[in-house]
Amino acid sequence: MRYEIDNQETQDKEVSGWWNDERTKKWHHFTYDKNNHLSSHVILRQKKVLDYLKSLNLPEGSKVLELGGGAGQTAKKICELGYNITGIDVSKHLCEESEKKCENFVNQDTARFINQSMEKDFPLNDNEFDVCVIAGSIQYVGNLNNLFKEINRVLKIDGNLILCQANMYPLLKLIEPRH
Repeated sequence: MRYEIDNQETQDKEVSGWWNDERTKKWHHFTYDKNNHLSSHVILRQKKVLDYLKSLNLPEGSKVLELGGGAGQTAKKICELGYNITGIDVSKHLCEESEKKCENFVNQDTARFINQSMEKDFPLNDNEFDVCVIAGSIQYVGNLNNLFKEINRVLKIDGNLILCQANMYPLLKLIEPRH
């Protein structure tokens, strides 16, 4: 069975346009702010991802790929665990925010952030990563076939995929933050 949409060009334009819009900058800090009554879900999801990552007992310097990582909140914590991170996000300003949050790690060449859709072929080497993390961003993907083909290509043979999907916004409320 193939999992891709018929209107991929429209999908790409809409997702990229939304996440590159200036109005989405408000989520750089709001999403993980403990004063935000909606943040407890995202913070719990992040904790579960980090706990699972720790349970893998990977050696320091292991390579983690984070897809759709947003403003770098989880990427920074992954770096603090001693892992190298590569993040891919469709939003230029979220990649810039990730670089700011992870500035020390970027300067040490243990963190890098790539601005592109996770539906496109990744500019990464085969068998490069120990782990791939996708937390709360797969709902924006129209071409799951290519996404999972690329994940399979860049993960090492015994690599791990950590996929946490639930988002902090109820499905029926997804349109509300746009106003």
